[in-house]
Amino acid sequence: MSDILYIDLETLQATDPDIISDVIANIKAPSNYKKQDAIDKYIEAHKEEAISKTSFDGWAGSICSIAWAVNNEPVRVLYRSFNDSEHGLIERFWDSLVNENSVNFSPLWVAHNIEFDMHFLYKRMVVNNIPPPIHFPVMPKAWDRDCFCTMHNSTAGKPGGSLARIAKVLGLEGKLEGMDGSMVNQYFLDGREKEIAEYNKRDVEVTRNIYKRLNFIDNIVG
Repeated sequence: MSDILYIDLETLQATDPDIISDVIANIKAPSNYKKQDAIDKYIEAHKEEAISKTSFDGWAGSICSIAWAVNNEPVRVLYRSFNDSEHGLIERFWDSLVNENSVNFSPLWVAHNIEFDMHFLYKRMVVNNIPPPIHFPVMPKAWDRDCFCTMHNSTAGKPGGSLARIAKVLGLEGKLEGMDGSMVNQYFLDGREKEIAEYNKRDVEVTRNIYKRLNFIDNIVG
């Protein structure tokens, strides 16, 4: 049986002024807005929301924390603070993964909404010019052979498959209370990166236990 790698990212919205300017420039007012004054007011009212959504876009946002676990090993996490580079974080992740396993490490990649995590990581690797040192499923689909998406396999791709909801339905201990993904960017700006890292770790633990339940594996990690 191949090794299993459970992974989760925490991401931030864009900070590059050029990217932010481009995001704002691409906000489109509804077609019934004819006067420029009304269009300008619409754009002003929606620009913060548009900027915040860049945390879902690997070409615009960035990674602040990466958590992972191999098989039943303890969850590992690497994170950065405001003054640390994303490039360094991604390099440290790959170095740790290879040093703890090998250059021949070719696991089954498992994540909740795996297309988001893997696509985002891939794009940030491209932006930072960091090639993967081991086999990496570039831009995978949830049903690819070397991946397993706990969200897709819980809901067949339909809505309602949040990590917290699936954990609750299965009677598993859920996400870290008092925080959700929408709070990550502000926590990062406030210097609360260690709390982000703990939240990130917990998501990997929950993902691993959901994977085990979906595959009738008994040794749930508490």
